[in-house]
Amino acid sequence: VSNRKPRTRDHVENSWANQYVSWMGVKADREQGLHRLLSNELSRGLPGSWTLHADSEGRNYFWNGLSGESLWMHPDHSLFNSVVRLYRLAAEHAEPVEFLKQILGKLKGQDLKTKEKWTGPFLTDDGNPYWYDTERKTSLWFDPGAEMVRQQDLKVDLISKLLMTFYSHDGRPNTTNNDAQGGELGNNNDSNNNNNNN
Repeated sequence: VSNRKPRTRDHVENSWANQYVSWMGVKADREQGLHRLLSNELSRGLPGSWTLHADSEGRNYFWNGLSGESLWMHPDHSLFNSVVRLYRLAAEHAEPVEFLKQILGKLKGQDLKTKEKWTGPFLTDDGNPYWYDTERKTSLWFDPGAEMVRQQDLKVDLISKLLMTFYSHDGRPNTTNNDAQGGELGNNNDSNNNNNNN
């Protein structure tokens, strides 16, 4: 009989989150702050109706119980990749703090009005709400406007937290990133670009 204690749910989720961030190309030993930031966000759970599952071969995938869609990658994978790219651009910039502040300013001032003419919500015979695009004649099971707001809020939050890692302990901006100095952040290879879907 094994004396090993069963892993708690939090331990499993944290372990999976760390593995996923590493799979994205962010190494904990070289980009500690960035790795920690993304791992913490992944450990908070999935958006909307998304849940994490494993297939018969033990491979993780994401499934949306509302739309029936399944993905090999996290639903916010593209957003996380954009944050990784911004970090690495900032790390190479002469004024990383000012660079990220400009990005934040543009994000916060961005017009979220989608070009698609979505109408709704409408209700199916079962009482489920959906939204309809009269131009493309397509429908969605979620509010596209609310989803755009969620993604923008998440990106602003992540970049704001990333910005703080470029400050020294005395509150002054660093001209170089902390990992390069043996602290929080550092350069690494580009993120993986595996786009397989179920």
